[in-house]
Amino acid sequence: MKNEAKHIRRFYESCKDADGVFVLDTGSTDDSVALMRSMGSNVTVNETKYDKFRFDVARNDAIALLPKEDAWVIHLDLDELLVGDWKAELSALTDATIVSYMYVFNYVEGKPGTYFFANKVTRNGRYKFKYPIHENVYTELPEVVYHSQRFRIDQEQDTTKKRDYKTILEDAVKEYPTEEILTFYLLKENFILGNYGKCIDMATEMCKVSRSDFAMVACVVAALSFTALGAPNKREEWFLRAMNINPARREPYMNLLRLYVSEGRFGDAFWAGVSLFHINNRRFDFIEMAEAWSKEPHALFADVCIKLGFNDVAKDHILILNNVEKQRESDPS
Repeated sequence: MKNEAKHIRRFYESCKDADGVFVLDTGSTDDSVALMRSMGSNVTVNETKYDKFRFDVARNDAIALLPKEDAWVIHLDLDELLVGDWKAELSALTDATIVSYMYVFNYVEGKPGTYFFANKVTRNGRYKFKYPIHENVYTELPEVVYHSQRFRIDQEQDTTKKRDYKTILEDAVKEYPTEEILTFYLLKENFILGNYGKCIDMATEMCKVSRSDFAMVACVVAALSFTALGAPNKREEWFLRAMNINPARREPYMNLLRLYVSEGRFGDAFWAGVSLFHINNRRFDFIEMAEAWSKEPHALFADVCIKLGFNDVAKDHILILNNVEKQRESDPS
C-alpha cells in the first residue's frame, strides 16, 4: 500500500477473518501505516522504500513477510474487497494450488462494472510474481486450478491517483521482448489513453506474427479504436479477424452478435448466436469476456429469433433467462 488511508477500514472489514493480514507499505506519507496497524491483532505492517519501484519486487517482498506454513494466500490491493464466503470455500480446498475467481474492476454499487477471472489466490510458498507492472503469478511447480463460484473480489478504482503505466509498460516490453502479454497490456494502455491509431498499428503487427488469444483480443481493441476514430464500418472486419484467430472462443461472436443486432442484420446475428452457443469450453481467464457467458447473449438471441419467426428457438432461450433469474432470487451472490 501507499497512501491508502481512505480505503483501509473498508479493506480490513472484508478480510478481517483471515488468520493474518500482512501489509507492505511502500512509502506512505499519510496516516496509512498507523491506521492499518490499529485495525486488529492479526495485522502485520512492514515499511519499505524503493529507489525504483516495481510491482513484482514489491509483491515478492510482501510474500516474504508470510510465515513459512501451508496456507492460502489472497494477494489484495487496498482498493480491493473480498465478497462472499471466501474463508469457508478456501478452507475446504485440499488439492488445489491456485484459485480462479471473478474480479470486478472499477466496481460501483448498483452498476455492473467490468468483470473477468483473476488468479491471485495461491498456496503459500508455491508462487512468485513477475513483470514490473500488471504483475502475474507464476510457478515452476505443478499446478491444480480451482474455479471459485462462491466469492469474488471487487476493485473500486481511485481516480484521484495519477497513473503512468505506459512508460513502465514500454520498459517492460523491452525487458521481456518475447512476452506477448506485456505487448497486449501496452496496446490496452494506449487505448485507455486515447492513442487509437497506435492501437490499430499494434494490433496489425500482432496479427502478422501471432495466432494467440492476445492477438484475438487485440483485434477487438482495434475494432473499438476504429469506432472511437469515427470509422465504425471497420468493426465487423476486425471482429471477424478475431474470430479467425480463435473460432473456439465466444468473445468474437459476442461482439458480432451485438453489432449485427444494433444494425438490424438479424440473419447474421442468428449465425453469430448459433456459433456462440456451440462453444461450451469456458476458459475462466482474465481475457474472457464474461458477458458472453451471461444472460445477455440469450436475451439478444431470443429477440433475433422472434424477429426471424423462429419462435420455438426463442422460447428455449427465454426459458434459460427465466432459470437464471430464479437462481439469482434463490442465491443473490
